[in-house]
Amino acid sequence: MIESPGNREAKYPKGFLGPEYFPCHGFIRPNSRQFRHRVVFLGIDGVPYDLIERHPDVFPNLTAIAEEGSGGQISSIVPPESSACWPSLTTGKNPGQTGVYGFQDRKSDSYETYVPMGSHVQADRIWDLVTANGRNTSVFNVPVTFPPSPRIQRHVSGFLSPSVEDATSSTELQQTLENLDYRIDVNAQLGHDDDKQAFIDNARKTLEARYKTFVQYLAQDDWDLFFGVFMTTDRVIDLLHGLQAVGSHHGISASLLLRV
Repeated sequence: MIESPGNREAKYPKGFLGPEYFPCHGFIRPNSRQFRHRVVFLGIDGVPYDLIERHPDVFPNLTAIAEEGSGGQISSIVPPESSACWPSLTTGKNPGQTGVYGFQDRKSDSYETYVPMGSHVQADRIWDLVTANGRNTSVFNVPVTFPPSPRIQRHVSGFLSPSVEDATSSTELQQTLENLDYRIDVNAQLGHDDDKQAFIDNARKTLEARYKTFVQYLAQDDWDLFFGVFMTTDRVIDLLHGLQAVGSHHGISASLLLRV
């Protein structure tokens, strides 16, 4: 639920209207900058809203966003598969309009299959629309965005990118990410071992590098839209076999999400 215009005008200064929000996995908070419209979207993949609700002490910042703005469950699409969901989320279109239906699609009039990439998305992404209107965007680690777009200010493609080198829109950006020990994804293979400690350590390092990268470019870039995704949280939930198992490993993500 979002505040009505009348309530917002009474609560916030005149001119503090429009798309000045801080969205984060079902949370919306008014942006603190009064005269410039800027938007940050932080995706925390796989973390359900009710987990935040049940543990406000573990997630104080996300809880504060919900209390100061709005928060609630968000619905997925059909089919609810990551490769179809992210194009729909970033375009506002359903799979029939994005042309991406799942992790594996079939070519028209053929039984031949292919893995959809960002180049297969047939609708404009939100950052394309922002850029087309003369504003700057920085996009990091959004699944199904490979190859990176040279048209936007700064782009690091996410899940399905073959390497950091291939995922970056410039050599300078690649070198910065390598210095930060940035990884496209956690080493999911480690999560299939009986001893999960190596996976947990790898997940923590992946999250830490992602966090450092986001903080650096949030401060460095003159952006109007910053769009960044933490995907490692979803891997942790999947490979530790559900939320009950994750409960004993909150430190993997909580230590970083506390600062988000």
